[in-house]
Amino acid sequence: MKPAIAAHISALFSASTQTGAGSLQWAADALGDARLREGRRAEIRARYRDRALGFLRQGGGADAAAPEYVEGLVAFYERRDAEALQGARRAVERVPWLYEAHLLEGDVHATRSRERHERGDAAGSREALEQAEAAYGRALEIAHSDPAPREGLCQVAVQRMEWTVYAGDDLQPLYARALDVCGQALRADQGRAEVHAKLANVHRFQANRLAAHGQDPLRVLALADESARRAIALDPRNRRAHGNLGVVSRLRAEYERSHGLDPGPALEQALASLGRVAELWPDPPAFNDLGNAHVTRALVLARSGGDPRRDLDQAVECYRKALATAPDFGYAHANLGLALVDRARARFARGLDPEADLAQAEAAHRRAVELLPTLVGTHERLAEALATRAELRLARGLDATADLAGARGALARAREMDPRPGPAARGQAG
Repeated sequence: MKPAIAAHISALFSASTQTGAGSLQWAADALGDARLREGRRAEIRARYRDRALGFLRQGGGADAAAPEYVEGLVAFYERRDAEALQGARRAVERVPWLYEAHLLEGDVHATRSRERHERGDAAGSREALEQAEAAYGRALEIAHSDPAPREGLCQVAVQRMEWTVYAGDDLQPLYARALDVCGQALRADQGRAEVHAKLANVHRFQANRLAAHGQDPLRVLALADESARRAIALDPRNRRAHGNLGVVSRLRAEYERSHGLDPGPALEQALASLGRVAELWPDPPAFNDLGNAHVTRALVLARSGGDPRRDLDQAVECYRKALATAPDFGYAHANLGLALVDRARARFARGLDPEADLAQAEAAHRRAVELLPTLVGTHERLAEALATRAELRLARGLDATADLAGARGALARAREMDPRPGPAARGQAG
């Protein structure tokens, strides 16, 4: 491939990162309704990609070493995955040493894996990630000194850890593997901000797992914080890094709150970082994460005798902003339900009627169950919402028979899926 072609491709990747097109594509892919999803993708193409893709097409003619690769890359950006894979494979047939084509194939499969995971298709997600890992491995065999294949393998490790966190399985072997592969990428190029940001993900997932099982996560949270800050120093507009810094700070604040430590500085950092993400990249994940931080501060205020309602109002607003553009964002529905239950309790404690919040909480949790039926936590949170309404109705001398029955049913479904009683997990997906 001629240097000019490679430069066009490099510029396109850079433009996607700098403008936030990647996060907007996530928002489009999160939409459950096909018409809404395609409409959002069209908007993204019009705003960010069409001009850049035109340049790529101009460079993909007969003078390129493998025009099939350029066309495959165009197809990937336009989310024509089958054509992208076909282009990558034909490029390898023409130019066997073109490792970038293997990277493209890996990127397509990694994206498919993430999308299937979000839809609850665990088997399909695993299959796609195995294909991504194999493609990145083939690229590494050709380009031993290039850090890009190792960064792809680092992304595979991140996605594999994410599955395991939500499944509640043992994370330690995957953590060790992720540290190894991401470390190899950094040894190849210490200046890759995105790899430092991914390493923050790796430490964050491990810390989350430790905290959920009653172990001290502070040392690992400090490593995640360090990796995120290093990424920001290298690239001040790295979205993943800012998001991880915010979520890591929120997790630290939650641990400090529950262990009698002062969570104030960590909460301040969490809200600052996640507020910046929501301002610069106002997509559904950003609003979901910011809502979680407001819920954490609300819990801190409630524990100290303060009024948590302002933060709970802000959390509810954040989740609803997320759902306005991604109505099938299951994790945002679940987190909205949690915030509404907390707000109902706060209202009840002050002599106000909690029924409207409880009804909306039930609706949010039922929608989360529909969208994420294989996630045990969605059934547990529905049971919690119904049990809370039963508790508050009984306290007012009202009939709670239906709510108690519903709570028992939801909890029974959760125990059928996983008989192990586990710690309640707040702040799903961030």
